Amino acid sequence: MGKWRIGASAKEHRRLSEYAASFDLLEVDMHKTDKLGVAPDVVFAQILPFARKVYSIHLRYRPTAEADGIGTSLADLEYLSRNEAARQLGIRVFVTHTDYPHSREELLQQLRRLATGAEEQNVTVVIENLADTLNRTHDFMDPRNPRLIAAALERLGSWHLGLCLDIGHAISNAGLTDSLRWDDNVLKWVKHVHFHDNSFRRDDHLPVSPTTSDRLIANFKGMLANSAHDGTVILEHKQLAEAVESIEFIHSERYKGIAPAMLG
Repeated sequence: MGKWRIGASAKEHRRLSEYAASFDLLEVDMHKTDKLGVAPDVVFAQILPFARKVYSIHLRYRPTAEADGIGTSLADLEYLSRNEAARQLGIRVFVTHTDYPHSREELLQQLRRLATGAEEQNVTVVIENLADTLNRTHDFMDPRNPRLIAAALERLGSWHLGLCLDIGHAISNAGLTDSLRWDDNVLKWVKHVHFHDNSFRRDDHLPVSPTTSDRLIANFKGMLANSAHDGTVILEHKQLAEAVESIEFIHSERYKGIAPAMLG
């Protein structure tokens, strides 16, 4: 079992002084700030006092058929490489999504574009499996399925890319039980994890609590128990207080034997 450090998505940038001490790591959310119309420099300035804890950043995402989501991510990588405040944060992992591909070759083309951008900037880009909010057909190239993303990464073979396994997303996708079998083909590409609960109807990003389903917890435990390497877990909630709530529950009896591996 590897060592997994735990952190939180810093969506509430202005409240970091209240909560930052509770986490080993922080993830900046460019996608959230873009939706709110907040300039990235404003966010970076708010986060800079906590730079030693900043580990990752969620790039912007455009979940529409017309948008070039990969192009958006590549533009973000270029922007961040030139932005002095972003460089001071020392971001090591960049989280993004693929667009919805229509074939195996199209998925590989998308990942190849990301790999080229990551190699040029000498950074690690991790591709996150999507949630079920768009009600897409469960076809072979469905980017909600982390097993399929891992298979494409294996074929491409760039270690500048990896998988961001979003467990809350994975269990919300009815019919994708294959995505929850933690075998070596998936785990070798998992470099980053997003962990949250949801209502199974919407992508709510709820805190982990006594009402969290046994299925989510079992799959989280399975992922940690079967992983031979170190990694990072980001509690991806809407509020930092919810991430603190999740931390407390992870230390509870229900997680016995798992928290030491995460926090050791």
